[in-house]
Amino acid sequence: VPLARASEYAAALTAAIAGSTLNTPIRVRHLMAQLAWESGGFRALVENLNYKNPEVLDKTFKSVQGIDHAKRLIEAGPVAIGNLVYANKLGYGSVDSGDGYRYRGRGFIMTTGRSNYGGVARYSTIDVVGNPDLLGLAQHAGSRGRVHRSPHRVPHDRRPDGVRQLLRADQPVLSPP
Repeated sequence: VPLARASEYAAALTAAIAGSTLNTPIRVRHLMAQLAWESGGFRALVENLNYKNPEVLDKTFKSVQGIDHAKRLIEAGPVAIGNLVYANKLGYGSVDSGDGYRYRGRGFIMTTGRSNYGGVARYSTIDVVGNPDLLGLAQHAGSRGRVHRSPHRVPHDRRPDGVRQLLRADQPVLSPP
């Protein structure tokens, strides 16, 4: 990651962590590991749907129905891929709604789905539902992590299965204080 981008990301992550329950070194390490994984080593804040290999596309998404279907989707482009693979899930509309591509993975944690974008908007007061591209900007990319975690859960680093649970996609790593 270039130094300028690393500095921008560090500022965004510092702001996201401030006031959260990330108050121990192990929690911060877990967060950084999860974010590094989700963002491809901090190389991307927007999901890349520019597939070139039909075999990879077919294996990655259950909604792709074989190699020939994958080839047609690749030819149609990233918008068609996003709209198909995310249709009717996580608050997405149908294939024709355009929600799949519109609410593709963004941010350090790669938030997907209209409903998850709505959670980010409610918590952060940033209108990422009306303007999803905002979540792909470094200054807003850490907003997702503070959403949806119950204050009644045992902190991940205090459970025997803490690392495994922390790295599950349905377990956000930041939460409100």
